[in-house]
Amino acid sequence: MVWIGYVSCGSGHKKAAQAIHQVLSPGTSFLFDLMDFSPGVVKFIYEQGYKLLVKYLPFIWRFIYFIYSYSFFSRILLFSHRLIFRSFLKKIIKENPQVVISTHFFFSQLVSFLKQKKLLDCRHITVVTDYGVYPLWVNKDTDYYIAATEKVKSQLVDFYKVEPDRVKVWGLPLRRGFFTAVKEGLEGKYKKPDNIFTIFLFSSEFGIGPFKRIIEAFYKKCGLIVIYADNKHIRDYIASLKEPLYLLGFDYKEEIWDLLDLCDLVVTKAGGLSISESLLKKKPMVFIHAIPGQEDYNIKFILDNGLGFNPKGIQDLIETINKIVDNPEILAKLNKSFDKINVQDCALKIKELALKVDAEY
Repeated sequence: MVWIGYVSCGSGHKKAAQAIHQVLSPGTSFLFDLMDFSPGVVKFIYEQGYKLLVKYLPFIWRFIYFIYSYSFFSRILLFSHRLIFRSFLKKIIKENPQVVISTHFFFSQLVSFLKQKKLLDCRHITVVTDYGVYPLWVNKDTDYYIAATEKVKSQLVDFYKVEPDRVKVWGLPLRRGFFTAVKEGLEGKYKKPDNIFTIFLFSSEFGIGPFKRIIEAFYKKCGLIVIYADNKHIRDYIASLKEPLYLLGFDYKEEIWDLLDLCDLVVTKAGGLSISESLLKKKPMVFIHAIPGQEDYNIKFILDNGLGFNPKGIQDLIETINKIVDNPEILAKLNKSFDKINVQDCALKIKELALKVDAEY
């Protein structure tokens, strides 16, 4: 049995775990949210506290992110999680799965602790879900790391002294729809007019970003596809607009691969999974928000490779989008940069690795 664990603080870790779960044979894997093994009040504080900090108090989140990069505080975190998730620890020790895959460092840290204490005998695979390495991702007794890029591998090998053959540069795991969905007929399905420049605007599950300002500036100029998540103000604003050029709004859309195929430009938050999805579909990016710390790495990767922009402030954001819409040569240059990017089917590769180490167990 393969156990696949994530933490429901943000949607990227969950989507990565789901992508791996989808490729494994039914009945051979157990997908779970680590937070489900915590007391209800703790789960509420973690999930809502994370949302509050990244949405309204990012400077506090940056401070928390900074202090937990030090081993003293990471040990405190581990101690507290051993208490909070003790029901999970009992379960995994009892079940003793042969292969454990983690898409969040909370889970990776706990599995590593159990292996060091000889309480768990398994093969442990950690999927680093950003384009840089936060110290909590790196733990003793992790058998394999899945890295998004060669640079991430270099960080693990050169700075954290992980053996090179334990790091697989496979990108990030994406759900099956990104590889199996049919592109033909999408314009008809979503009633999109021909030859209309279209922006796909989405953020996190929290609907973070200056959505209204962007929609207001462009709903008469080009097509807009918007995922507003739980942002009810944007939902109501979209409903109030008269005669937009082309405007679709969703609170949630599973078939996000369809919407990416329909668009010319992605305006989004700098999450690792969102970036990987856009890379696969070869869609240039303009960032509207980034969670301090982990998503700084993601922005740097996109900028270094000429795949998008990170405007400073709302005015710069509007001007940047306008320049791309008005100047086809800018978009053509961005699109050409994707020629050097090879996006692999990471989930299938992880499946092969999991089956291999399971057979060797």
